[in-house]
Amino acid sequence: EAKAARRGVWESYVEKVEAEVKAEAGDEFMHVTVCDIIDGSHFFVHAKSDLKRVAAVEAALDDLKAEVGTVHAPVEPKKNKIVACLFDDKSESAPKWFRARIEGKVVDEEAGEDLWRVTYIDYGNHEDVPVTRLRPLDTTLA
Repeated sequence: EAKAARRGVWESYVEKVEAEVKAEAGDEFMHVTVCDIIDGSHFFVHAKSDLKRVAAVEAALDDLKAEVGTVHAPVEPKKNKIVACLFDDKSESAPKWFRARIEGKVVDEEAGEDLWRVTYIDYGNHEDVPVTRLRPLDTTLA
C-alpha cells in the first residue's frame, strides 16, 4: 500500500532476487545427504548413489550388536586402523557400533587413562574414547 502510494517508505528498498545456479561446462551436480558439518568449508556427506552401501554397512553393524551386544573385544589400537567403535547417537537403539578410524592416542590426565581419538568414517565426526569402546571389525566392513 505504501509502495503503491509512493510515500517514500520504499525508496531505498531493493527487492531480493534469488540467485539461479547454472552449471558450467564440466560441472557436475550430485544429490547428497549431509552427515556432519565441521565448519563452513569442512563437511561430510553421503552421495545418494551410495545410500544402499551405507544401509548395508549399518545393517551389518546392527547384526554385530545383535550378536555381541555392546561388549568390547581386545583390539590393538594403532593409527589408521579401522575398528568398530561404540557410539551413543541418542537414538532408541543406542549405543550402536559404527566404523571408525583410529587417529592416535590422547592422554586424559584427569581420568588417568589413555584415550584414543577416532573418526567415524561413515559420518565424519570424531571423539576420544577408551579402548573399552573398541572392538575389531570384520575385514569385509573395514
